[in-house]
Amino acid sequence: MKFILPLAILLFILPAFSKTRVGVGVMLGSPTGITGKMLRSGKHPIDAGISFGDNFEFHSTYLFPQKKRLQLESLNLRWYWGLGGKLENVNKKHEDDELYLGPRASAGINHYYKKYSLESFAEIAANVYVIPNSKADLDLFIGLRYYF
Repeated sequence: MKFILPLAILLFILPAFSKTRVGVGVMLGSPTGITGKMLRSGKHPIDAGISFGDNFEFHSTYLFPQKKRLQLESLNLRWYWGLGGKLENVNKKHEDDELYLGPRASAGINHYYKKYSLESFAEIAANVYVIPNSKADLDLFIGLRYYF
């Protein structure tokens, strides 16, 4: 809880000193939690998510937005893919916690609402844990971010 105030301050100050825009919001699904994304001028965006459910989960992904857009009714959707990593602390009852770490690959679609500085998105990601042993899982969530 001690890191939330410094993180919030950083998210408000960072855009003022750079050409970086920061979006913060929620993601619902598996995992459910808080999400953030940095739109860096002339560079690829980076997103991250954190969840405090039964298990603590943190992921971050370097994104590759695609130029070709998908048209759905009046929505102009962009799609992207990304590579990154995920850390998960599995809370086992009556046993010690286990910490899993490994790479992740994601793909998703998003739509920006410029008038409201909002982004809606849906994402799927495959995670392959290599520490402490091999294990794989799938993330699937939707979300909404507000940009400062």
